[in-house]
Amino acid sequence: MNNFTYEMNGNTNNLVYTLDETQSMDSVTVGMLSNNDVEGFCKIYFQQIDETQKAFYNVTSKVTVNDYIKNEMTKSSITDLFIQILDAFSISQKYMLDTKSIVIDPEYMFIDVSSKKISLICKPIICDKNDDSDLNAFFKSMLFSAIFNQSENNSYVATLMNYLNTSSVVNIADFKTVLMEIRGEKYINNNNSAVEKKTEIKKEQRFERQEIQRTPVVQAPMTPVSSPAVSAPVKNTPGVPVSKNINGTVIPGKSTAIPAKNNVNTKNSGSDDEISWLYLMQHYNADNAAKYKKQKEKKKEKKKGADSVPVVPATPVDTTSNRNVGRPSAPIAPQAPQAPKPPAIPSPVEPRNISQPSLAGPNSVQMPMVGFGDTTVLNDEDQGTTVLGPSSGVSQTYLIRKNNNERVVINTDNFKIGKEKSYVDYVITNNSAISRSHAKIVKKGDECFVVDTNSTNKTFVNGKMIPSNTEVKLSHGDKIMFANEEFVFYAY
Repeated sequence: MNNFTYEMNGNTNNLVYTLDETQSMDSVTVGMLSNNDVEGFCKIYFQQIDETQKAFYNVTSKVTVNDYIKNEMTKSSITDLFIQILDAFSISQKYMLDTKSIVIDPEYMFIDVSSKKISLICKPIICDKNDDSDLNAFFKSMLFSAIFNQSENNSYVATLMNYLNTSSVVNIADFKTVLMEIRGEKYINNNNSAVEKKTEIKKEQRFERQEIQRTPVVQAPMTPVSSPAVSAPVKNTPGVPVSKNINGTVIPGKSTAIPAKNNVNTKNSGSDDEISWLYLMQHYNADNAAKYKKQKEKKKEKKKGADSVPVVPATPVDTTSNRNVGRPSAPIAPQAPQAPKPPAIPSPVEPRNISQPSLAGPNSVQMPMVGFGDTTVLNDEDQGTTVLGPSSGVSQTYLIRKNNNERVVINTDNFKIGKEKSYVDYVITNNSAISRSHAKIVKKGDECFVVDTNSTNKTFVNGKMIPSNTEVKLSHGDKIMFANEEFVFYAY
């Protein structure tokens, strides 16, 4: 990659690839990328002066993929990035581009932070080296380097790593199928019927799994057996329902209809509502994980509720005499509730002075014992609030925007400046000369560097334009111009 440099031509930032003496120009690649707008690739401008051959790629207002993945990546953004790279490799075959000449180094892969469109670099040389395994290593390194959004379910990262670990060579159709399934979309490749067959097989497996599920057993309702009536028959008044009590006595005015028992659908571990831990491990996804967690919490609550049910003593039944069988029993007068006993008041315990061994020296000051909620009054010897400044020993770096004296604290190690709100850390408003990703300030220990990220109107330090993608060290009091917007850098 030492053949790459950056050059500025007016407001255009170019990535330049210089051919050395051992390399031969690929006229097909140069012709295709010069005369066509190939999706996913930077357009090429080839130049030859005497014996020097150079290829120019316009990367103005684009950032490297290496910088892009330092932001929080979501499932949508990382899968979209991977899919665009795979699509670019597929398109390269249509334009007869040599895939071995495509640069898959994130430092030389570019993306527009506004449209999220990727631009790959294809070197204009005849390459004999076979780098089929490099694409697999690239995707792995991207997953290891990316910062993922912790508010999402990131189990899909393990799915991607599992696929990359099972094959040393990335199959574009298969890997894209995995990515589309993670996004909840369906990918059908007309040139590869194997993808369609896999989809059909999965549907058949799901259908068979539904047929094999065990049907819950429903017990037949038991027929009630009525005991013979002992008392004299009671005439039934028309229109008034008649029922019997437990002992068989006919009670007029009540219905004899026996309410049907609800069919209880007994669930077991093999039903649809419950999943086992083994099933969760074999079919892990966000829905099954949430379902298993909810099922586990429901079981805990049910167990907790069962433990907290008070035990009611059974009412004693007189089984020694059967003389009152068939006769209505006399009502029992309710008993007056007993007055609750007053709780025992514990006798006050006098506080004890517990002497503790002193760990301090003889000249140490004993702090008085204070009660809960009391305020501790600081004496005159206590020091006040520390004021941060040049002599405080605390490192502070910030910018002052000159047109409104706004203070911009540099609070990250890779502080991005521009006008794209979804990407940068500080948005410069009301200035159309600022690029979407104009520059960044990189912190390394106690030192800070400013880097122009291929901006249109450039970045200047103390009146001198700095080259793109090059770290320039900043000192306290330096004046920085992002296009025509002036800032002053302060470091304490």
